[in-house]
Amino acid sequence: MRKGGAAIVILAILTSCGKVRSDGTAGSAATLGEEPFWRPVEGGERVGVPAPEWDSGKTWLRSAPIALSDLRGKVVLLRFWLAGCPYCVRSAPALQGLHERFAPQGLVVIGFHHPKAPGHEEPEFVRSAARDLGFTFPIALDNDWEALRKYWFPNGEKRKFTSVSFLIDGAGVSRWLHDGGEYQEGGGEGHGRCEAALRSLENWVKRLLKEGKGGSK
Repeated sequence: MRKGGAAIVILAILTSCGKVRSDGTAGSAATLGEEPFWRPVEGGERVGVPAPEWDSGKTWLRSAPIALSDLRGKVVLLRFWLAGCPYCVRSAPALQGLHERFAPQGLVVIGFHHPKAPGHEEPEFVRSAARDLGFTFPIALDNDWEALRKYWFPNGEKRKFTSVSFLIDGAGVSRWLHDGGEYQEGGGEGHGRCEAALRSLENWVKRLLKEGKGGSK
């Protein structure tokens, strides 16, 4: 979580999942037909471009080393997360739920842990944090933020959040992204944008899995 005053924290929460639409105006999440009306505030230019390969030398938990090129033909959901991030904690059930529901159909969920505090780069620390969040999918230690920089600010862009997600199709192209903060089921008053993001993500997962099986595009 970013450092800053109370006003900054409140604004971050509203922008990530509260009564602020993707155009920056006040209001609750709306729907467009069956598709929740949601789009990222930042990073739209990262959609529709080939997803970059990450460095092969990372430490992996719950998996042998994975390269993006190994996953061609698969739908891949990457979530950049870190221990102690409240947005990551609140998104964890949805993320694990997507893994449990769609992995049998071909979805590959990978968590990239990018530490912000000393000692949080240690494998046992990350293993314990992932276990506390209930994650059972592969975790990569992105200790130098190598993957995060390639995906989120390759040209030194300034971004609001680092807890971002990318959905990649079978051809290795980023098709959907969440620009940080949280997505979750429900959450109560002020969380309409969070739930709309999750509904949008679920719909895109289903769409890309269908494409991979020769469905309509």
